[in-house]
Amino acid sequence: MNEGEKGSTFRILMVDDDSSIRDVGRRILEHCGCRVEISGNGREAAAAFAPQRFDMIFMDCHMPEMDGYEATRVIREMENKHRGEGGAGRVPIVALTGYATEEDRNRCLQAGMDDYLSKPFRIADIRSILDRWLTRPEEVRKAPEEHDPPRTGVRKEADRDLGRQEGSPPIDWSVLDKMIPPQPPGAGNLLKRVLLLYLETSSGLMKSVCEAVNGSDADALHRAAHTLKSSSAYIGALAFSGICKELEVMGHDKRLEGAKDRLAALEQEYGRVREFLEKHCASFQ
Repeated sequence: MNEGEKGSTFRILMVDDDSSIRDVGRRILEHCGCRVEISGNGREAAAAFAPQRFDMIFMDCHMPEMDGYEATRVIREMENKHRGEGGAGRVPIVALTGYATEEDRNRCLQAGMDDYLSKPFRIADIRSILDRWLTRPEEVRKAPEEHDPPRTGVRKEADRDLGRQEGSPPIDWSVLDKMIPPQPPGAGNLLKRVLLLYLETSSGLMKSVCEAVNGSDADALHRAAHTLKSSSAYIGALAFSGICKELEVMGHDKRLEGAKDRLAALEQEYGRVREFLEKHCASFQ
């Protein structure tokens, strides 16, 4: 059991097909005093679910094999069966999605989800959800400014150096400042692990996007661009994430005119993101 799990009371299942998002979500939840298990898609989540095993589920909506909507329906059917046999009650399921329209919210609720959290989420967003659905220990209910001391150290030093580069930087650090919790002594550098994981996973996703565009595969483009969009927004690569979103929409609408031009812009911006992050990670001790 790690430091984040000691004395924790709530058992959470975090479900997302993006490993970097799972890692950030898991560590934020552990920071809030929860015990966390992770699943990479809806089928794994349904297999992991058992009444009285989890107090809450954070469920990504768009995943391969089985999406979050179908996984939620399966879980609700399992609950109904066990409830008829005298089992436990309903487990809150919170939708995780990059979309934010009223139609998307209604679709989540109709599938049997209880609440809705847009990505990228922050520590304060997670705490709000936990407070809304679960009885939290008093120490977890503190406001973010009371609970989280100002961040200092290597990021600030690196920002001064990297900020001298011409043009606007490809990473908005304020996104990570709000999202990643302060790290207790001896916990290792979470920020570095998150950024290195992003560098590793994003290269494979970029390859998938390129292959989809060059092969005129709209469905594959939609899937890869959607995942890359979300993980890039998490680490503050907002301009890059915006281009991913354009390609995601092209794939969704099956209209690939101009996709190669947007791919060229994506590759150029990805080069800036990688260079920036690699220099920043090298600055960690």
